[in-house]
Amino acid sequence: MRFIFKYPTIKRPSFLGDLKAPAIPVVLLGRESNKPFFTTALVDSGADFSAIHQSVAEILGLDLSGEKEEVRGIGGRAAAVKSKARIVISNKQMKTELLVEVRVVLGEPADDFPVLLGRKGFFEKFEITINEKEKKIMLKEIGRTA
Repeated sequence: MRFIFKYPTIKRPSFLGDLKAPAIPVVLLGRESNKPFFTTALVDSGADFSAIHQSVAEILGLDLSGEKEEVRGIGGRAAAVKSKARIVISNKQMKTELLVEVRVVLGEPADDFPVLLGRKGFFEKFEITINEKEKKIMLKEIGRTA
């Protein structure tokens, strides 16, 4: 399966300004809950893991009882716990769903904290082509021929 998406405009803090970025529309689902969370997720080759904010994890009913660990990123350091979320990627013709380990970033809700799709568990499942000139991203499932 191959998915092609045009870059959407990503809202960022006012001092950085909005920009078009390699991001895709996804539906997040909890492991047991079928309550969907529709969002745009940034495909981030610089992120070791996928990440969501605690406020999203609570909507999904994810297990947040794991041991706290420190995570670091461009925004600094934060406390996080490991959990798992189902990610649905679809377009008009096809759909795929995968279970991905996520780091749930704890703390006050941050309107500017995007859902991040990182290398472990996400990049491993796709051949990813980012065409910066045309502002498009293509995901081809590894092991599939279409």
